[in-house]
Amino acid sequence: MSKTYLIKSFLLLFALAPLSGCMMGPTDQTHVYDLNTKFSPYGFTLAPEETIEFQVLHSRGGWLTIATTTTGTSSANAFNADWHYWSLKNIQIPEWGWNRINQGRHEAEVRAVGSDGEALWTFKGNLYDFWDPNGSLYQLVTNTGSGKQSATVICHTLY
Repeated sequence: MSKTYLIKSFLLLFALAPLSGCMMGPTDQTHVYDLNTKFSPYGFTLAPEETIEFQVLHSRGGWLTIATTTTGTSSANAFNADWHYWSLKNIQIPEWGWNRINQGRHEAEVRAVGSDGEALWTFKGNLYDFWDPNGSLYQLVTNTGSGKQSATVICHTLY
């Protein structure tokens, strides 16, 4: 992980203090070109050793947990709050999680859920493209927040 990436992550973390947790990736409207693409979801919460469930919306309805992890014990302080990092590696959306929208386009809905049962905040696009170190917290949340607690993954295929 590069130093620049970590600095950007911590700067963004400072802006997230009003939230109880977030999933920084995958972001909403992530585009992939293979239904077997593997993801490495990650984010932050306020609680150490908190269980995080990564869930996929079943194409017939209902969220199903496909992986779990735990936040770390070390933290980064921002806005008088301690933020704990979580991550998962090589997560693949199951076949049942993909909805065929039309020929060549499938979509899946994913989210991360904290131990309180609440889905974590998600972001749109590449949130670092919207980062303005001189901007306000309101601007950052307005510009980068997806407005929902899940992320849509879009897959473009030949079928």
